[in-house]
Amino acid sequence: MEMNQRTAREWITLQNDRRPKVRYWLPAAAVDEEDLRRELRALSERGFGGVEIVVLNTTPPVIAKSADGWGTPAWDRAVEFIAEETKALGMSFDLAIGPGWPIASPVITSADDPAALQELTWGELVLVPGESYEGPLPERRTKHDEGTPVLVSAFAYLETADHVLEKDSYIELTDRVRDGRIGFTAPEAAGERDPDVQHEDGFPRWKLFAFCRQPAVHKINSGQDYVIDHLGAAGAEAVEKYWDGVFARYRYDSLESFFCDSLEYEVSLEWTAALPEEFWRRRGYSVLPYLPFIGIQPTYPACDVPGYRLTDPEISDRICRDYLETVTQLYCECHLAVLERMAEKYGKTVRYQVAYNRPLEAERSAFFVAVPENEALGRPSVDYQKIMAAAAHLGRKNRYSFECAAEFGQSYGQSYEDLFWWVKRAAMAGMNAQVLHGASYSGRVPAGPEEVCRGEVQTGGKGQADQAGGGE
Repeated sequence: MEMNQRTAREWITLQNDRRPKVRYWLPAAAVDEEDLRRELRALSERGFGGVEIVVLNTTPPVIAKSADGWGTPAWDRAVEFIAEETKALGMSFDLAIGPGWPIASPVITSADDPAALQELTWGELVLVPGESYEGPLPERRTKHDEGTPVLVSAFAYLETADHVLEKDSYIELTDRVRDGRIGFTAPEAAGERDPDVQHEDGFPRWKLFAFCRQPAVHKINSGQDYVIDHLGAAGAEAVEKYWDGVFARYRYDSLESFFCDSLEYEVSLEWTAALPEEFWRRRGYSVLPYLPFIGIQPTYPACDVPGYRLTDPEISDRICRDYLETVTQLYCECHLAVLERMAEKYGKTVRYQVAYNRPLEAERSAFFVAVPENEALGRPSVDYQKIMAAAAHLGRKNRYSFECAAEFGQSYGQSYEDLFWWVKRAAMAGMNAQVLHGASYSGRVPAGPEEVCRGEVQTGGKGQADQAGGGE
């Protein structure tokens, strides 16, 4: 009995920095300060040590594009109010680094801004040996209504079997491109082949490739804000420019971390303008002749991977690994490290669900933010959490965070047993902090004439944010 009482006292007296946090979804600044105060106090009384402030991704455009939208003076004031209330309660709060995820910035006003998300797309033409072609470059597989595509490389390979290219057949063609057009005569294929067999299977044949860099034109926040380049420093610097303006006006004393959820940007293939130069500097050779061999599946959202290999697949596999290593390095050094330095400048940290969904190395990425985070959305396995745990602990991180109990369509349908199932598995994976997914601002239902007459003014009704289920 004495042991149980002592244990109970220790749980009751836990400091707030040891208590779990909870994601707190808001319909941007369309909130009432008294409702915020009441709900924050209720969360504190229920044992949460902090809140994570995120704008509900289903916030209607009529709100998102109004004076109550994210990034408006009303939004900054709402965040300031939350900072004041959490400080008074001895709580902390974390704040999404942008209007949602993937990270976007209102500083970017054009798809062609160097800070905007980039992608690599491609097109191809088939030529039989000896055939001549004079015409436009192969049509890009991915096109957008805005943004300017830039040719990265044009070349030809001999295809000897389906998606198998002959290494020594490479022909550089970029310098032959004029005003988007190209002329090329496919050489006769080396060696003798039975014409009947060649006609039947279509090989060997030549593939004429054109790879282009272009803006990915991914927008969030009701289409208002461009997603940033996650591989180039200009993207992170655009984020910093925005927050420099905010912190020139506000302190947000109880703000602990800037938060970013999982990587869900949409690109044809991972790319940034400086990637060819960075690849050469880091790997010692040019990636441009080998673009048909880069990329990996699965990713979320899916990429458009060319999926070719060389007749010696060990070489094309190595080239793809070098590409993946390079994009991971750029993500860590030009994105994560820049955001962490920004946060430290304000006396804050970054909590980030690094790497996953995209073809990036989680083990390395976790070193570059103060608070790496993971989640288990729909995944009973703990293997991925353990992988990131190695970096979190070797990097002597004080906190390895877990977005707990995220479920598709089940955010409010889980029992305590369900929640503890996730908590125990997070602990098994080396995590020492929990952020419950989540709680929604409900707001006070206005009193109608009938309720006033009956004296039945409600104070805890379900608002639109709650109806949306607080999901991803």
